[in-house]
Amino acid sequence: MSKYDESSTGSQLTYAAGYILSLALTITAFLLVRKHVDSHHLFPTDNFMLAALSALAIIQLFVQLIFFMHLDRESKPRWNNLALGLAAIVVFILVGGSIWIMSNLGYHHSGYGTTHDGHHLTSPSQETQYIIQDEGVHQ
Repeated sequence: MSKYDESSTGSQLTYAAGYILSLALTITAFLLVRKHVDSHHLFPTDNFMLAALSALAIIQLFVQLIFFMHLDRESKPRWNNLALGLAAIVVFILVGGSIWIMSNLGYHHSGYGTTHDGHHLTSPSQETQYIIQDEGVHQ
């Protein structure tokens, strides 16, 4: 492999390092969430979890950009900025869209109790019937 190919695509060592770092960050996030759930949301605190998982996600983003997209080796900084901007747009769409969908589902189908339009639901079958009626599903 020539020096040009090595610098533009990375080596097995850089890919292995990126993989190990990504795996370690993912396992760390998983173990934090597991500990949080096992302690019934008492330890670590919710605010700590929000900060820790956000930090781990940002670190994971930079690991992916550097080790797999090779943004640190690009000779033209314009392409670095373009790739980083595209990654930010994709993350914004995925995270923002997911939060929007979950919020919308939580608002429209909040379980038992009173719905957004005043219907009182007391059982799963009532909820199912309400969803079918509300969404205009015809069986």
